[in-house]
Amino acid sequence: MARRDRLGESGRPFGDDALRAKLERDTCVFVIAPGLEVARWAAEPIRMGFNSAVFPLVVGPGGIPVITDPKRAIQAPELAVLSVMAHGKGDVETAVKVALAAAACIGTVPEDPRTGVLYSDLIEAALSEAARKAFFMLPQGYEFQGQTARESFQKGRAAEKAADVIAFLEARGLVVSDAHRQRIVETTDLETLARWVRRAATITATDALFE
Repeated sequence: MARRDRLGESGRPFGDDALRAKLERDTCVFVIAPGLEVARWAAEPIRMGFNSAVFPLVVGPGGIPVITDPKRAIQAPELAVLSVMAHGKGDVETAVKVALAAAACIGTVPEDPRTGVLYSDLIEAALSEAARKAFFMLPQGYEFQGQTARESFQKGRAAEKAADVIAFLEARGLVVSDAHRQRIVETTDLETLARWVRRAATITATDALFE
């Protein structure tokens, strides 16, 4: 009888009361929203019918800390990645610092190695175009603490340089065949790609790029 006020006409719990009844403890809908618009949308009450509603607890960008200290990122890698997702499209300098801190912790994640790959993808995807370019233009000698982060960083820089080579050739009106394009994008050696960028400014045919 003490629980009757939380039951519907059928005698069964409804809304979040179903989970409350199952767990025998208070429940809520908790939402983490890296974007301000999503946070506003998620904060709207969820109407359940019968004059019942659920009011989600929402943490928006302002509630997610700006983590720029690699040591703190290593202690809380999930929060560090979330920090990039929340602040990676804002001020470029801050975005790069947050991304560097998060990248430093990737190799220290003890779970499935695929987790590190997932975190790397999330970090890169969360950055604005300007922040991503600044991130991948870090000095060649910059050292990451994690092997996965280092490999991801090198892969990203190679992809940026490969795109520059192709763009330069096409801007000069040179024909870039599928075979040319594939060879360029599959090259990961940064020195080779840098040489191709310079050579693309003077050659008269794309084949000459690889000589």
